[in-house]
Amino acid sequence: MTTLPGTTPLWSDEFATLSLVTPAEPDGTWYATEPYLSGGMVGEPDPGSKLTWNANPNQDFGGTVGAMNPFSVGPVTDSRGQPATSDSALTISCRSYTPGQHAAVGEYNQSTPGRRWGGTLISNHALRTFTYGYIEFRACFPRAGHGMWPALWFFSAFGANADDRAAAEVDLVEIFGPAAGTPWFSSLHQLQSGGTPVPGFHGSVNGFYRGDHDTSQWHSYGLDWQEDALTFYVDRERVARKGGSDAAFYRGVKMAIRMNYTMTEQGAGPDSGPEDGSTPDPLTMSVDYVRMWPTFDESIDRTPNP
Repeated sequence: MTTLPGTTPLWSDEFATLSLVTPAEPDGTWYATEPYLSGGMVGEPDPGSKLTWNANPNQDFGGTVGAMNPFSVGPVTDSRGQPATSDSALTISCRSYTPGQHAAVGEYNQSTPGRRWGGTLISNHALRTFTYGYIEFRACFPRAGHGMWPALWFFSAFGANADDRAAAEVDLVEIFGPAAGTPWFSSLHQLQSGGTPVPGFHGSVNGFYRGDHDTSQWHSYGLDWQEDALTFYVDRERVARKGGSDAAFYRGVKMAIRMNYTMTEQGAGPDSGPEDGSTPDPLTMSVDYVRMWPTFDESIDRTPNP
């Protein structure tokens, strides 16, 4: 493990295995979907996409469908053939459903039918909540195409904040449907319960940073969240900073780590748009690790990814 000099992470998951909260393992590291959905035991319609059902492997639909598992753990190489640092990574897939799967989800989810794709959301349970720190993901998105909408992000921890911070959100990486998997964007959402802007703040600051590197290759993406600023890093080089009222909004908020893959109906950036005949099936993203330190250290090893 590459660490900051003289320190070890406060917390990390290297994804040698995937520890999910299940009936047999209530103290697992990650919830599949949301903790308020029967304790993280069932899926849900993705709230941001009319196309996607967030699958949960704890939910068994029975018959020939059974449980639908969007997660796998094992060796992964990026588009250059470079492996994960420990030869194991978490892969999250988003795939079109078979007619049987589509029918099973539609019967269970009669209020919002039409969910043709099975993605998922995974939220941290072991860390539960955090306030401030440097969080770093190493990830690649090797199967890209129109319709893709993966994200590495942070959201107000369930039930842990006042209503005026109940929908606080920091999107470290979002990719909105480009055929080649780039560009990607970072955004802030200064919202309260119900998703409305909090008076005196900016509401949504969409796409304040745009990245144009090849996302099919391994890169590290980091957020150093401190009381006076949110600083964003790619491959441990600073790319953006938000201070002032933008940082003030998040002061003292309890946040949770999230990763998800869903489908966009619009797109953002050149050659972006909804799914079409060119869209790979499944779409995937792989996460080598998630690590947390108290802060970003300017003396951190800057050796580029191999």
